[in-house]
Amino acid sequence: MANTMQTPVPSVPTDVIIALDYLCKCVARGARLAVRPGDRTPAVEWMRTLLSHPRARAAHFEYVAQVYRAAGTEPPRPPSPRDPLTAAELESLQALAHRPPDEFSDTDLATLLVDHRLHANLALLVHDLMPDWWLDELAAAGREYAKMVAIELGTAEMQVFVKGGYVDPTHADVTAGVRKLEPQRLGHGAPKEPEYDGPWEWVLNLPPEACQQIATIAYGDPHKPFELTLRRHHSGGADVEMRPVPRKSEVILLATFTGSGDARQFKIEVPLEARDPATPDGSIRPATRSAACAPLPHAAYPGASAGKEG
Repeated sequence: MANTMQTPVPSVPTDVIIALDYLCKCVARGARLAVRPGDRTPAVEWMRTLLSHPRARAAHFEYVAQVYRAAGTEPPRPPSPRDPLTAAELESLQALAHRPPDEFSDTDLATLLVDHRLHANLALLVHDLMPDWWLDELAAAGREYAKMVAIELGTAEMQVFVKGGYVDPTHADVTAGVRKLEPQRLGHGAPKEPEYDGPWEWVLNLPPEACQQIATIAYGDPHKPFELTLRRHHSGGADVEMRPVPRKSEVILLATFTGSGDARQFKIEVPLEARDPATPDGSIRPATRSAACAPLPHAAYPGASAGKEG
């Protein structure tokens, strides 16, 4: 059964993991700490999340400790916001607390991402000082939470719709909302077909309370009928299609696949042509879909064939 009351906890994004791996290895080598140019945008966004979502910090600190251990370096002890600061550290953190993370220097940003003590004390200062940027961030986070629905996907919720035959939904015309269900023809230079026989598509049969919450977010009407379909990609990931498209707000599905225990997020956005309430339904694509999630093991998909992972 779906748990629609669960407060989602942000997990460490893949692009942030890459940045943390690099920074922790710099610490292990005694190299200068600074966020690389290509890592700056995800690092800034993740720092905003960490300062606005206290529950996200535990996963962050644990991952950093794992990377330290993997690099053969003693991991930092669990952070305490009451750890004593030097006068210079306190002055520096107070200055940072009044500025949004996108104004942090590459060095300050890198240090805060891997130094538990300074990070925890900055979070405490931000909470105590309540600068304008932080209040705006909290309001945005609250709006984001309002779009989220936590669901569980197992054999009861995932009904096989298409069996056998390799169907790669990335070959569908997403812009026009056209569904192409023909098996992919593998020719010279085409990606190798995974050793997986299907199924490839499932209609999601969610509990009434989850459906009402989704319909309220997407359409402003808890009784509006809709269909959700999950499609597996050749990579092992999946996307979710919604029909009809959301009109009021995007929907973020926080899905736990009970067959494997994996969790993934699917964001179904309002198409551009559907954002104007005056646009008639006939002028809007019939369906839209999320981006593909990270690969999932076969066990996550009910009815998956036993074979090697593709």
